[in-house]
Formats: sequence, C-alpha cells, structure tokens
Amino acid sequence: MKFNNQLNDLDIIQGSNGTLTVECEGVPKPKLTWYFNDNEIKPNQKTRVDTKGPTSTLTINKADMPDVGVYKVVADNGKEKIETKAHVDVCGMLFFNIIYSM
Repeated sequence: MKFNNQLNDLDIIQGSNGTLTVECEGVPKPKLTWYFNDNEIKPNQKTRVDTKGPTSTLTINKADMPDVGVYKVVADNGKEKIETKAHVDVCGMLFFNIIYSM
C-alpha cells in the first residue's frame, strides 16, 4: 500500500475554501480517514470529503482561524496502516498580499 501523492502544507486566505487531496492504492483497497488535530473529521457544513476511486479530497469551506492545525489522512486496508500529514494555516488578506508581493 502506498500514497501516490502526500499531503502538502497549505495556506488559505481567510474566508476562502481550501482543498487537500491524496491518492492511495493498495490491495485490499484501503479505507481513507481524515483527521484534524487527531480528531476524526465528520463531513458537515464546514468540511466535505469526496472520495472517488483511490483519490480523496477534503474541502475546508470559508476557512477561519479555528481551521489552523494539522490535517492527516490514515489509509487502512486491514493488513497495514499508513498516514500522511499537512499543516494548514489561514492568513488574513493583508498578510497574504504582503507575503506574496515580495
């Protein structure tokens, strides 16, 4: 079992949507579970998980400061378990403009 792509750290402009995507393959097919600061993410108005085949995408809607932290995906196929992590930061528009105009 392996991740074809790992999660990458992500900066989101406050109020915007952000996405994290992984692709994982294995036999048997792994179950992918998303976590935020080690708490399992349950889809709701704030977060949505879309899984199609080996690809799973987490969407964070209207990102705000409480969304800052470590996001993790655990792949478990009953034989082995692997994970990948990324840090998500939410930046105010002024901060974002300063950083990216340098």
